[in-house]
Amino acid sequence: MTITNQFDFKGNYIDPEGETHLMTIFTTNYFLTNLRHRYFNRELFIDTDAPDTDLLNIFTSWMQSRGALYAKQAYAYTLAYNPIENYLSNEHTEGTVGLEHGEKIEREGGQTVTTTHTNDQVATTYNNLTDDTTHSKYGLNSANAVPADKDTNVRTGSETATHTGSVANAKDGTDTDTHSGTDTTTTNMTTTRHGNIGVQTAAEMLQREYDGLMQDLADLAMREFLQKYTFYSGEVDT
Repeated sequence: MTITNQFDFKGNYIDPEGETHLMTIFTTNYFLTNLRHRYFNRELFIDTDAPDTDLLNIFTSWMQSRGALYAKQAYAYTLAYNPIENYLSNEHTEGTVGLEHGEKIEREGGQTVTTTHTNDQVATTYNNLTDDTTHSKYGLNSANAVPADKDTNVRTGSETATHTGSVANAKDGTDTDTHSGTDTTTTNMTTTRHGNIGVQTAAEMLQREYDGLMQDLADLAMREFLQKYTFYSGEVDT
């Protein structure tokens, strides 16, 4: 059997939103390198007629049973978070709010305008107003008129009109405006809360993060596989 990537240890993690994440715990090269340099004294029972196929079947069966668990742990290492905060929550609010309009303006009887005249008078004054009338008459075949039968009225002087008194407009009555209907407010928002609720100090939380980062997930997975299916050379586990 030509070995390429048959011993890649992978698993699928499905997050709370339903999205699937394919995580690789270790590669075939990692698996073979550690077998050669760290676990060279391990043996296993195998079908001698088809050892390659039997070994691959054993590994595949184990991967199918343990891949999802290790994938979940591997995915957790990829998440970005604040190591001194121990809670993060998102609250999503969506909906509509109906408000009945409370304002009401009444207008009754329309609007009435009353005009009152107080001593409202118009006085006309004539100053030196005179009318001059001239009679002119054209002669036979004459282009010019001479005073005779033509009437020309010329007015001179001035005429003045003066208003006295006052005019008052009074308004009474009530205007009515009625507002009706509803106002609708649509809300769609997400509130994020995060922090430390006080069950651990920041130093304790940082120590927990450090302890987690010190774990070699690939080595843990490989040792689990070898402890389950192999034994040390020269002895058989019972």
